[in-house]
Amino acid sequence: MMMLALGCPRAKRVEEIEMVDGFLDAAEFYLSESSFMYKPNLVTLRAMCMMAIAKHIDIVAFDDSDGLWSFMGVIQRLAMSIGLHQDPNHFEDMPLFEMEMRKRLWTTIICLDVQMCMESGMPILLASPDFMCPPPRNFDDDDLSASTDFPSTFESATVFTESSHQYLLAKSLPLAIKINILINSNKQPSDARTILSFSTQVKVFLKESQRMFDTASVKHPECPWIFHQRTATEVFFRRLLLALHREQSLASDSISLQPESYFTSLECSYSLIILQRTFYEDSNDTDNEWLAELFKADFLIAALYVSLGLWQNTLSDQYTFGVQMPERATAKIALEACLNIWGIKIAISLDHFKTHYTLAMVLAGIESREVNMDLLTAMERAATATILTVEEAFSGMKIQQE
Repeated sequence: MMMLALGCPRAKRVEEIEMVDGFLDAAEFYLSESSFMYKPNLVTLRAMCMMAIAKHIDIVAFDDSDGLWSFMGVIQRLAMSIGLHQDPNHFEDMPLFEMEMRKRLWTTIICLDVQMCMESGMPILLASPDFMCPPPRNFDDDDLSASTDFPSTFESATVFTESSHQYLLAKSLPLAIKINILINSNKQPSDARTILSFSTQVKVFLKESQRMFDTASVKHPECPWIFHQRTATEVFFRRLLLALHREQSLASDSISLQPESYFTSLECSYSLIILQRTFYEDSNDTDNEWLAELFKADFLIAALYVSLGLWQNTLSDQYTFGVQMPERATAKIALEACLNIWGIKIAISLDHFKTHYTLAMVLAGIESREVNMDLLTAMERAATATILTVEEAFSGMKIQQE
């Protein structure tokens, strides 16, 4: 039922909202009829992960994504209660198929939890010593089934398979946990050398994923799932870099005292808003919408970082600390495209409205400085444009429903 709900494109959710609500209500009913709180299993945990995704992309309610950090904490504890965080080799006589399914599900849960912690600024509940589950093995799905005890071959880590992206993400999770513990603690400001050391390790994973998917594109040139995996993996690592450098890059003297953090954040942010555009300009709504919505908060943060670069006039077409900055005009075009994307989705939820309004106000402030316009006048124009966008969106929804 949750898979059916997630599979409905936005247009279908607008036209036949009762159908989608029926899927969601059925999923909630079936879950409530199970003993998921005191006897969870892989099925109920998968369903709850999909419920978290549904909340995050605002198909459950108009503004239902604020409680996800708490919800992921429940899912994680239920998973640990059946030993998902343990190495499955410790369980005697467990079939290999079940071992691999447990590894994959645990990787998914922790990836979602890491993302929620970065978005909310709340601490991660899992400590690195608790992370004992090894990465999933690297093989194609056809090589393993419930009826086999052992697949005929396991590919080396350097060979691309359908499991490669999860294998890579799972390898990076102990580092991601350390980063979240570092950035969301109440301790004194982090040591710059520690931040740069973690940053170097994340960049190694990012480069490894880029090499892996470059190889995959040659091996499977017509597979859309490779695009999904590649984009999700790159967003994950770039978001980690943004979170890691946040404190240093946003300091008032960051450009002069912490330039590497500042320009790394700027480069990652520009890359993220370009990725956002690829979701909506090079694909249809059904294929990529829910995946793009999963990263909507990351795209907003990236847009605000690029806006900061425009405000501080630090964008230029040159290499700075090993990264290439976009030209100012190019960055403005990219931000306007982002605003248009948020405008298309403005009626989906309160989150989307707030995002469009916030970004419109920021861009209005930048414009007022560039053309020597009164700031209040520029912001009033932006607010009016947002209101008109909302009215047009809801008018279109009413016509579709009729």
